[in-house]
Amino acid sequence: MTISKLVLSQAQKQEIRDKTSAWVSKAEHIWQKSFTEIPVYFDLRGKTSGIYVVRGHWTHQEQKIRYNPAIFARHFEESCATTIPHEVAHHICYELHGKKAKPHGKEWREIMLAFGVPAEATSKLDLSEIPQKKLKRFEYICDCGSHQLSSIRHNRIQRGQSRYACPKCSATLTRA
Repeated sequence: MTISKLVLSQAQKQEIRDKTSAWVSKAEHIWQKSFTEIPVYFDLRGKTSGIYVVRGHWTHQEQKIRYNPAIFARHFEESCATTIPHEVAHHICYELHGKKAKPHGKEWREIMLAFGVPAEATSKLDLSEIPQKKLKRFEYICDCGSHQLSSIRHNRIQRGQSRYACPKCSATLTRA
């Protein structure tokens, strides 16, 4: 399959939306509780198949699932079988436990078990044909060494939106 063929049809997108809703319905049946309907977007790029997103203040939060259309187009059946329940489980976990639950922690794993799907954090799909954007890297230092940060993190630091700490020494990273 060539890169130009890595496009989802409207019928496939609708099938993914329907399967996402079906997993939410399954969760409602399992927990005997209603869950918020989750919007689905097909705008994710790179090597990630899907991501559950929560943004905003607790009084007004935007929740959504973003799927990678190229990965779904290349690995449609496997993505439907694994990525969709994986991301819906994040949504259900958030609805049941809030921010206190870790992304692939005990609560999420219990939801995956209830769904009857292996609780794996990453997939083993062949992504060699999936288009990748190469980000520029910037060198940052801490007390114990140097780190390469992507242009995304570098720009967040430059705008004063984020600060990053070394995972080993906990010192704030600074531009080399």
